[in-house]
Amino acid sequence: MAATICGIGALYHTSKPPVEVESASLSESTVEEEALLTTGPIEASAKAEEALEPKAAVTIDDQKFTPWLSPQALDDYIQNKNQGFEQTFWQRGHWIRAVEGRWGNGNHEFRIAYEPLPNPDTWQWQYRVNQSQNDFAASIKEMSVHGYSLYQTQFYKRPDGARRFQGVWQREIGDLQTMVGNSTDPGASPQ
Repeated sequence: MAATICGIGALYHTSKPPVEVESASLSESTVEEEALLTTGPIEASAKAEEALEPKAAVTIDDQKFTPWLSPQALDDYIQNKNQGFEQTFWQRGHWIRAVEGRWGNGNHEFRIAYEPLPNPDTWQWQYRVNQSQNDFAASIKEMSVHGYSLYQTQFYKRPDGARRFQGVWQREIGDLQTMVGNSTDPGASPQ
């Protein structure tokens, strides 16, 4: 009897309909991120949805985004911005402020919002796109270990219902130097 009740309770908690969130943002690492990384798969699923609820949302004007593009077309777009320069567009002092994905035209598409870095000597950033929930949770953990805070995140659903996550992380080098005793992580350069 007790096993049946526990089974029904587990079924109830694992079969709740997913919360529909098209775009959500986080301003810095949160308790929800830590919970996502330290719980089991069922609990992690619920915590991932909680972590994607809007909190101190990053507001980016739609006009600041690139058009929706295939991954190759987005790469080409950035390459065209770099014509005539030896350094990459990113090395020349730009960063991605937000990245979004969607299923459109029978494939996944992405768009980014970028702008000049406020101070290239102070800020670093990383981004990830089209990740499964498990891969995104691993990215949250990896970035946190290297001193990055999750700045913006979003997900979309593929036709099969699978969620694919995008995110942008930032870190202030001054904060990192304080955190690790005035030495920076040589392997973590801006994208």
